[in-house]
Amino acid sequence: MSIDTWQIYLLVGILLAIAEILVSGFVLLPIGVAFAVTAPLTALTDSTILQLSALAINNVIFLYFFRAFFLKRPQKNQVSTAAERMIGERALVTEAITANGEKGYVKLYGDHWRAVSEEQMDIPEGSHVIIKALDGNKVIVKAEDLSSRRQL
Repeated sequence: MSIDTWQIYLLVGILLAIAEILVSGFVLLPIGVAFAVTAPLTALTDSTILQLSALAINNVIFLYFFRAFFLKRPQKNQVSTAAERMIGERALVTEAITANGEKGYVKLYGDHWRAVSEEQMDIPEGSHVIIKALDGNKVIVKAEDLSSRRQL
């Protein structure tokens, strides 16, 4: 039983594609695809120079197009922590927020958060606020401007 060159190219291509699962960087898959695409050409010629040239050209083509395809995909704005997603959200004041910052809680996503007024003003219970920042386990809030709210 003999192994032909095209079979080696195809096997290397498959192994590289599988190896992509184990490593990060997204480099092995395009190279594996280039090997697999070059395999039929190696069955047509015995010239090693022609085979390696075709492999090199296919590698450049597939690395370029795979890179271009994944760079064109829209990147989502990634937030480093789930807590940072609260910034800009509207919350309900469940315990009046005092100007001196000694008392005050807001409710957002079913959780209660210690709150401090950004403007250092009293905000009554039942009001809505906008979360402006985080400070440890406290949220810095600003009273919601009712005139800017859209009527539904």
